[in-house]
Amino acid sequence: MANPPSTNSGFDTSNVGRNDPCPCGSGKKYKNCHLNAEGGPYSALERVESGMNAALDWLWTHHRHAVEEAVGRQFLGRLDDDEAALLEELDDDADDAFRDQLGDWVLAEAKLEVGGKETNAAELILGSGGPSLKPEERAWMTALSGRPLSVYEVLSTPDASSFMLREPLATPIDGRAPETLVQTEAEIVGAVEIGDLLAARLVPFEDGWHLAAALFPLEPEDLDELRPIAADGSEALSAELSSIFLELVLESTEDDEEGEGEGEESPA
Repeated sequence: MANPPSTNSGFDTSNVGRNDPCPCGSGKKYKNCHLNAEGGPYSALERVESGMNAALDWLWTHHRHAVEEAVGRQFLGRLDDDEAALLEELDDDADDAFRDQLGDWVLAEAKLEVGGKETNAAELILGSGGPSLKPEERAWMTALSGRPLSVYEVLSTPDASSFMLREPLATPIDGRAPETLVQTEAEIVGAVEIGDLLAARLVPFEDGWHLAAALFPLEPEDLDELRPIAADGSEALSAELSSIFLELVLESTEDDEEGEGEGEESPA
């Protein structure tokens, strides 16, 4: 993502991505430091990101057991112990992607057992006693709640901060798969090509549809495998896509280990 040069902090942020070190030298990532002090314009996700991080921190502080149980059973439930252990060895990029995906899932889909009843993150966060959030952060939280991951094909990129997506596994409308114009970051638009398949979580917010943090590529052959699962409903499809994401993350870790092994010299 390319942000406009700063007009407030005095730092040139034109080539700084939100997961890059902040140019102020604090040692924090840009998204957790000067991003929200800049003057914009930014994507919807960038505008509410600090609030969503605060919401996750609040959940962890006040309902840690419920979150751990939900993550273990629902999000990581298909992993064995060895695979779960590999998640502790992710490189920085893979760890960022994993944390974005997990945070999105907790806020959007996790079923939390609190006080003897099942609830969701939005009810806890937006209820009395929840964290202090700005109005737009509360609106995003409301819109994000219950939104599943789904499969999308990139049809076009009308401008630097949006693309047209087709949902190939959704119920056709007038004989055609639904199409949606989605607002996002220039970095993402610049990284995709027409025809690419993506797993993404779309959020209806303010004047249109926007990308949540969870986003990863799919292969064309995945469609045939996902089609019967999609017939069981959006929740089943979303769960399967989360599993595919975890497989991709674990494969990247295994590939890194193999590369390191090949680079080692054999003992004489």
